[in-house]
Amino acid sequence: MAGYCVVMILPAVLLGVARIAAHDRAEPVLQRINDWFTRNSAKALGWTVGGIGIGMVLNVVIALLAGPV
Repeated sequence: MAGYCVVMILPAVLLGVARIAAHDRAEPVLQRINDWFTRNSAKALGWTVGGIGIGMVLNVVIALLAGPV
């Protein structure tokens, strides 16, 4: 269990330390990434919801065509 915790927590800790150490160089890059996510989040959410909807419809169609088991 301790190994699992280390594997799951270590990347976040390392990225946090790198972010703090390289604050001046990382800030512009992170700001551009944040701006891109802000502009495109609605589109990504729409595609995600649409994909889930299509998957649900296909599941129902297959279940109806297959009939009772």
